Amino acid sequence: MIPHTQPPWLSSEPAPNTGLVTISGGRSGGKTIAYVNYDTLMSREEHEANVRLIEAAPALLEALQNLVSACEQNHDGHDDSICSVCTFGALAEVAIGKALGLVKDDPLDPAQ
Repeated sequence: MIPHTQPPWLSSEPAPNTGLVTISGGRSGGKTIAYVNYDTLMSREEHEANVRLIEAAPALLEALQNLVSACEQNHDGHDDSICSVCTFGALAEVAIGKALGLVKDDPLDPAQ
């Protein structure tokens, strides 16, 4: 598995005419991770929210990994099905699997 670009992930200011935002990362900040293009079918607020979500991805992944670790360390020996912390831990494991490319489909999604 190839690791993701190291944080921080930072966004540029929107380009004046297009609203295009570049998200870059890595220790020197020189690696382009994504371009988020302003689309007239979405509001400026939605565009900015998408940029913030992508920019926060490394921190979100780390937080979920910490949650799963805490569940594993502190919640052994009980019925996981009645523990809300363990339920969220299971959801976090699916999200982590998706982020790391280990899970293609969401096994907890009833629509699948």
